[in-house]
Amino acid sequence: MKGLVLEYNTIYGEQLTFDTSAKEVPTINGHPVNYAPKKVFESPFLNADWNSGIVTITKGNRKKVLNFESGNSGKH
Repeated sequence: MKGLVLEYNTIYGEQLTFDTSAKEVPTINGHPVNYAPKKVFESPFLNADWNSGIVTITKGNRKKVLNFESGNSGKH
């Protein structure tokens, strides 16, 4: 720790920093963490846009859409 800043090096070579006073945004390799990314999940199986409330899960020809939008009855 350097003062109130915790630094951690991952096994993958990434450097994480966290200001324990909460005055600064945590960083990954010197870049501030983005709390509102365009995509929350983006992979071959799981996809979701930030703040959309919609999560799509796919595997081969199968697809499941989960709707977490406010006021939704659970169907999409």
